[in-house]
Amino acid sequence: MSTLRTLKLSPEDVNAISRIPGYPLAASQVEKYKITFAGRELVDEVDCYMFQVKPKYLERANALFEGIVWVDAKYLEIVKSYGKFVTDLGDFHSPELPFSNFETYRENVEGKYWFPNYARSDDRLHFQDADVPLRVVIKWTAFKPLTASAAKGAGAGG
Repeated sequence: MSTLRTLKLSPEDVNAISRIPGYPLAASQVEKYKITFAGRELVDEVDCYMFQVKPKYLERANALFEGIVWVDAKYLEIVKSYGKFVTDLGDFHSPELPFSNFETYRENVEGKYWFPNYARSDDRLHFQDADVPLRVVIKWTAFKPLTASAAKGAGAGG
């Protein structure tokens, strides 16, 4: 049974949670990381390679991912990630909320795209008289890849 009665979220807190990236590693950023093979594991019956990912160096302006990614052994797509974003100042998260480590799953859409569909983080809020466990769950639904004409219109400010 929950002991938390109220929790006030500021617009900044909601904005910080909404910025949790479903794509922790962009192809253009790979050279910034040390990536180490960590083994194989099944994720929802999908045979995956596991890789430990750590920034080669930390930046102040850009938070970088540190954690583990699970890559589909057949299609070489990331299907799961667990980790946090860090800067040279430490873990990157909202100053008011404790969440830093996120577990994110992706789903295959149209047989060729892997989109994030579920992320969660568990942590504790520290109060003067008690610590309260807290979980945030983010769900993404109804993915539809943009058509070439829709993407072109969006890029033109439309």
